[in-house]
Amino acid sequence: MLVLDDRENYIKNLGIKDKALRLHLENPLLAGSELARKLGFTMRQVRNVYREIRLNKKIQNYINSLFYQWRIASRFAAEIIKDLAGDKTYWYKLISHRPVLSRTLEIHPTLGTCEYRCAMCLWSDRNPRRAENFQRDCPLRVKEWSKILKTACQMGTRKVILSGGGEPLLNPEVFRVIESAWRLGAKINLYTNGLNIYKLSNYDWQQLLRLNWIRFSVHSPVLETYANIVGLPHERNLLNRVIDNIKELLFRKRKGKLKMKVGIGFVIQLQNYHQICKMAEFAAGLGVDFLDIRRDDANISKPLTLGQWAIVISQLKLIRQKAVDGDYGATQISIADSLIALINGVKLKVPRAKECFSRIYRPVITPFGVMSPCDLRAEPRFLNMNYILGKPAIEPLHLIIKRFQSRKIRSNCKVCMPSGRIGNAICRKIFKDYEDGILPSQQPFL
Repeated sequence: MLVLDDRENYIKNLGIKDKALRLHLENPLLAGSELARKLGFTMRQVRNVYREIRLNKKIQNYINSLFYQWRIASRFAAEIIKDLAGDKTYWYKLISHRPVLSRTLEIHPTLGTCEYRCAMCLWSDRNPRRAENFQRDCPLRVKEWSKILKTACQMGTRKVILSGGGEPLLNPEVFRVIESAWRLGAKINLYTNGLNIYKLSNYDWQQLLRLNWIRFSVHSPVLETYANIVGLPHERNLLNRVIDNIKELLFRKRKGKLKMKVGIGFVIQLQNYHQICKMAEFAAGLGVDFLDIRRDDANISKPLTLGQWAIVISQLKLIRQKAVDGDYGATQISIADSLIALINGVKLKVPRAKECFSRIYRPVITPFGVMSPCDLRAEPRFLNMNYILGKPAIEPLHLIIKRFQSRKIRSNCKVCMPSGRIGNAICRKIFKDYEDGILPSQQPFL
């Protein structure tokens, strides 16, 4: 067994001594010009460093490992670059501020509610002014969603993510929304608590199996803890129902020989911080494709003490080693970059972009038809009408896109999710590097 106690030992095994390579690995979101200034390099030398990173298999293995605190950020950067610049025509329209919509669009085709009461959920406060803030009393219907999706795909969208705004599977019309996206040729991802799958009709199952990716929110493998987190009586035996639903989906996936990815999302919090190892074993035992281990980055739930974080770190180190050894079989373990940094004993320094670019890589449309730059600004707790891009339910989407394409949104929110901060830094780097002669295809992330 290869024992890799920490990040430095891993890097030593790779033999990475070059100062330029190490500087990039320490902060891959630095613009090429900033890297050149720190090293006294020309931009041509920076391009050569990026080329070495792309071609060096050992470095790539490290970047894709659970020992690298920028692993998810690097994958995110690769996705954004492929989305923005994979099609030269789309890239030209984007940089010339012509109207195009993001390749990825997040929508919330829910009823604006959820049966759960999870403390760390952005929708959990049941804001009584929610409908007032959204200036609409009822959620969008399937005809409205279908019209929006048709225009979105015509203007560049290739992936539709159903997430947020409550629980999607509580809305009986959500399956027709999925069908609309599928018929338009979009890839479809879904986030769900998984409680309501047991009562699906044959038509509903047909649409659900058209998903490319689905993640179940399961924040404990223990019945009592699970019930406490979701805020519902233990007697309802909710976890076992969710487990049965996951098993049924996995069975249908195998029977249909589908490529759909099925996984679990787990958010560390006060009630489950000591159950992370159990959660990894639970996920592997179910046979899901992946387990995402995250923290409450919006700081909604009660914070952990230093002693509790020490328990978290010891568990994550053990899980990381077991994942390296293949103890979880086909289940891929994904640990948030901020958590990897924590167990590596380093701090993530995300460059703060002056501009918010989320509208060009993952804008959001709420259940009530409000288009927001990001998911945080689409939730009632953080909704601010000054950030609203438009209302596609009452205004043609192509006119909204035309209006906001050249609009600059300042990145000055007090609360910003890590994916938002990192996405902004990635876009800032891509556009700055392009100005300085580094093409998107020459970035080190591909």
